[in-house]
Amino acid sequence: MRPIHKRTEPRTVTETREATTTNLARKDTARTAFDQIDKEEARKALVEEQGWLCAFCMRRIDEGDRETSRTTTMKIAHRVPLDVDPRRALDWTNLLGSCDGGERSGGLYCTCDLRQRSTALTVDPAKASSVARLKLERRGKERGLFLTSDDAALKVDVEQTLGLNDGNLSELRQTTWDAFLAAVKRAHPSKHWDHATRISFLEKWRFDGKKLRQFVGVVEQKLQRSA
Repeated sequence: MRPIHKRTEPRTVTETREATTTNLARKDTARTAFDQIDKEEARKALVEEQGWLCAFCMRRIDEGDRETSRTTTMKIAHRVPLDVDPRRALDWTNLLGSCDGGERSGGLYCTCDLRQRSTALTVDPAKASSVARLKLERRGKERGLFLTSDDAALKVDVEQTLGLNDGNLSELRQTTWDAFLAAVKRAHPSKHWDHATRISFLEKWRFDGKKLRQFVGVVEQKLQRSA
């Protein structure tokens, strides 16, 4: 998970929220209002502000809802679900772009919005101070980097509610970190690969075209914590 800088909300969200017929006082009417927004417009805005990464696990997401393509189908998640607080159904700061959470994995894993269901999250990807309270750790002889927190509520969020160590996520984080280190060494074969060199290299490595690299937050966090 990495901090997300929320931008101006898309017009469809504003117009739907401010419509005289919109009622966010009840779950059923809030759901109706949410279903009325232009989802394509909302997804496009979300992926652009998130760099085409899931707000939770940092897998690649795409604004197109193409079930038959190889592109991961994207969901619009509510950090605080409609069932908990319908008044936030159209609160842009409460809306996040999520991967499909393994919906099409044949039961291999269940994470992110699919796993969250109607549980409100304490962790807020839109707040750097919240994400900063998460940490990566190794666990015995298990391969991978596991996401957790010293804060009990945040630990429940990432390990249980969102399942962010399920499937091969911990291994993918480790693979991303290893790939970054290998790339630094290839780019600077005759230098010490010190912290300053890594930070400088990250500025160029962070993006794959206009999109952030998958799991780039792992590298960002490890370099930040080792400063």
